[in-house]
Amino acid sequence: IRDFLLVKVCCEDKEEEQNMSYGKVKNKLKDKTTPINKPTSAESEQNMVEKVKDETTPTSKPASAVNEQNVLAEKVKDKNTPISKASSAVNIEYSCTELFEALKYIHSAAECYSCHKPLRSARVCLNGHGVCLACKTRSNRMCPICKVSVTDVKPVMLDQIIKRLPRICKFFQKGCESLVLVNDNDHETFCRYRQTECRIPQCGWRGVAGKLLQHLESVHAKDLVRSTSESKILMSFNTKMNREGLCVIIAYNNIFWQHVRVRAGRLVQFYQYVPLEKPKEKFAVMVTFHTPETNYSSTTPVHSDAFDFYSLFKDKESFHLPKKIALSFNQFHSGVHYSTEIIKKPL
Repeated sequence: IRDFLLVKVCCEDKEEEQNMSYGKVKNKLKDKTTPINKPTSAESEQNMVEKVKDETTPTSKPASAVNEQNVLAEKVKDKNTPISKASSAVNIEYSCTELFEALKYIHSAAECYSCHKPLRSARVCLNGHGVCLACKTRSNRMCPICKVSVTDVKPVMLDQIIKRLPRICKFFQKGCESLVLVNDNDHETFCRYRQTECRIPQCGWRGVAGKLLQHLESVHAKDLVRSTSESKILMSFNTKMNREGLCVIIAYNNIFWQHVRVRAGRLVQFYQYVPLEKPKEKFAVMVTFHTPETNYSSTTPVHSDAFDFYSLFKDKESFHLPKKIALSFNQFHSGVHYSTEIIKKPL
């Protein structure tokens, strides 16, 4: 009985295993033969929209990549952003210093081999040395370097370069940072850093023209006469007294020297002013005499202080009181009053 039961149990186990295997195979066949459900048209459109959205959505970058991109953007921004005024001023000042040094070096190569002045109307010898026309004449057409003859050939290209080459103002050591063309002689004539002197008697001050007004206001304040464009300055002179003097007039933010001389009853005077840049206007002085018997006025141009003021006493443009009118003033024992007005006109 026991053996029979064991055989029966074994048979049941095998039958169960066979059923399980058959079930698995049946399920597999069912999965393969079962049709897949296709999405509807609405679902297809939704899937397509989602796909396009995924493609257009930018992929997030790592933090390091974002930082690199930000740094690159800042560099591009810095290149396009204009330099601030403060840093620009520092760069310009530094560049000017370098430019001055470079110009000094270039000018040393563009000097006459004889007089060491800038070459103007240059001529060259047979060996190519450049000399100015004055030195060529002075040296009997012989080169001061190699002693060969200097030709009449004018190096056109060199001459054009020299004419366009700016030079440093000769008052650079005094503070002027202007660049001057070779053929521009006006800048140094009127440069505010040029040397001048105080012309008040017994004053030996010398300095740059730009500081002359400061000197006059601090040392000679009581001697200054200030005028506006609409005011007249009242003065007087005595025909019976010989004298020579100077008056300082401040008008139109300029300094005017009035030089006066009375000799043998004759009045002679002229005016100078101290420009601090190339003049953009011209000045004149109108002198007017008014007495019961005489009305007389005359207008005289004002010269810059570049003129020799001693020679201007003889100049035709100085004011000379006519002899006939001067004789009519002899009856005024205390002197004659007259007015002086400074007039400004555009050039």
